[in-house]
Amino acid sequence: MSVGSGGGSGTSMLLILSAIDLLSSALICGFLLFVTLVGADTSEARTNSDANGTGDGVTLIEIISRDGQAALKKRAPENTSVGPAEGAVEQSFFGATQLSNNGYLIPADIPSMTVENPGEMAIRVYSPGKEAIEIFFRCVPDAGPILMVLNPLTFPAACEHQAAGDANPKMSAGQTLYLRDGEAFPDLPKPENGDLRHGVRFKLDRDLHVPVGVSIWGVTL
Repeated sequence: MSVGSGGGSGTSMLLILSAIDLLSSALICGFLLFVTLVGADTSEARTNSDANGTGDGVTLIEIISRDGQAALKKRAPENTSVGPAEGAVEQSFFGATQLSNNGYLIPADIPSMTVENPGEMAIRVYSPGKEAIEIFFRCVPDAGPILMVLNPLTFPAACEHQAAGDANPKMSAGQTLYLRDGEAFPDLPKPENGDLRHGVRFKLDRDLHVPVGVSIWGVTL
């Protein structure tokens, strides 16, 4: 009897150990599957985010000016606000403590927009899958409309320059500057490739001031 009893106990123990082993294997397999699926979802989400920029194929445009008159033609802004200049370049360019901001969401299938009452303004463009760029305009107050080509993002044509009372906005070493092709600007480093069509990209290796004769230029955000 004792032998039989011992054999039964041994068999039961083996069965219990086998069950634990199977359960452990199932848990490990389940965990690995979970990690694989989550990793795939995360990778796909990151890929979509990189491809789309804003994540939804929409271009965000913000038009900044002192009086809020600069705006997109035949399109009401989704958001309007008044606040301080963002960053030293805007502060130096506008020389104002409070600025107006008109914000627009432009579907990716709209290739261009027209800006009315440009004058002295800045346009921030957040295009899907591209680096964010802020373009500064110093045009005469009665300058005509400016065409903004969004796809592909294109440097606008130069406007009639506002000469009186110009300031020289300061750019710091390490910032990225965009100029129109052929624009005169001394002491610049070697140009780089960039996202802005008809624009030349420079990574500044020293502090410098934007010459007063430059009517349109841009920086990366």
